[in-house]
Amino acid sequence: MRKNNLISLILFASLFGVISFLPVAITWKYFFPVRIFLLVILAYSAIGKRRVFELSDWPLWVFVISMTCGIILAQDKVAARQAFFYFSFILLTMFFIGKSLYSEVGQRAKIALIICILGMVVSLVGIAELFLKSNIIYERWITNEYYTWYIGSRPISTQFNPVVLGSYLIFCLPFAFAISGSASNPLRRFGFLCMTLFIWVILATASRQVFLGFICLLLFYLCARGKKKMIVSLLLLLALMICFASFSKNANIRRFGFKRLVAGSYDSIVSEYRSKRMVMAWRMIKDYPVSGIGYEQIRSRFTDYCNPQDKQESWVFKILDNMYLTILAESGLIGFAGFMMFIFCVIRRGLVNNAVIPLAGFIGLLVNMGGYELFYWKNPYMLFCLLAGFVCARTT
Repeated sequence: MRKNNLISLILFASLFGVISFLPVAITWKYFFPVRIFLLVILAYSAIGKRRVFELSDWPLWVFVISMTCGIILAQDKVAARQAFFYFSFILLTMFFIGKSLYSEVGQRAKIALIICILGMVVSLVGIAELFLKSNIIYERWITNEYYTWYIGSRPISTQFNPVVLGSYLIFCLPFAFAISGSASNPLRRFGFLCMTLFIWVILATASRQVFLGFICLLLFYLCARGKKKMIVSLLLLLALMICFASFSKNANIRRFGFKRLVAGSYDSIVSEYRSKRMVMAWRMIKDYPVSGIGYEQIRSRFTDYCNPQDKQESWVFKILDNMYLTILAESGLIGFAGFMMFIFCVIRRGLVNNAVIPLAGFIGLLVNMGGYELFYWKNPYMLFCLLAGFVCARTT
């Protein structure tokens, strides 16, 4: 292995280790050294490589420029500027880090192996947490308001929240597929082990948006591989699972039943909670159609746009709980158009490049972010931008 490639892999392992083992509270607190670290990795990984910074990446720059709309009409411009810098810096650095690293075809299997090894450790911590009903990370070292909500029932592991843990594993899962297709028997068995652990913990998070992202990831992967019979089997299994979960006495399993997942409960896909958030987003975009209400303004303006009976909603739930609605409300039609153009072009590039593995994870996260503000959680947002870079990478 060339020395430069080895150092690139070590840097990537360090980066993915930071994302895997440092909860979001730590990456928020120490964001300045994280920024320096990202710049160092980008500078080193891009040295001597062609086709990293290309004119064909213009949709990325259009998206970044369109995001400036989220500053224009914000009441708290300091918070809005900070949010814009965070969004744009992470997007640009992680996208080009991913693109430069994944452009080396010979490194892709090693990148997948690093992801699977670290992902397996995170999964094992989550499984141990479920059995022990304890997580030393949040009991001794890091304050986590979600810990008392979920401990013993839904795993958090190193990722601070079950939904974030599920998003992390959606990122990891396609790379386990890649390892499981290896010609080496030990690697193939390791890939199947990782796949089993990742799916187990994804389901254990009992997150419905993660579950939907997981299903769409599988459907895309099987479709791309031409596995028609497996697609039919998966859909039948899904229907059976929803039926079983609908009548389960276990509260977490019941979350995957028809009532909690599709319609019939307060926060299912078709529900009062979701419709209220859509109405709020509509009210915001009606008042600020072009450039939006501004980044980090939804909580502070929540009572201006919610129904009267919801004015006493707790701080945690003063959100639109949907990244697409949040982008639309915060950056207006211009910001949303820039975002959708970027997403469309990434998917199109992935299909042209036949980047099935990273594109499967990217699609899984796109579905997942329909149920929470993924961009406002550093770790999954970094993974989202990294996957976009992987998808758009060319072979050298």
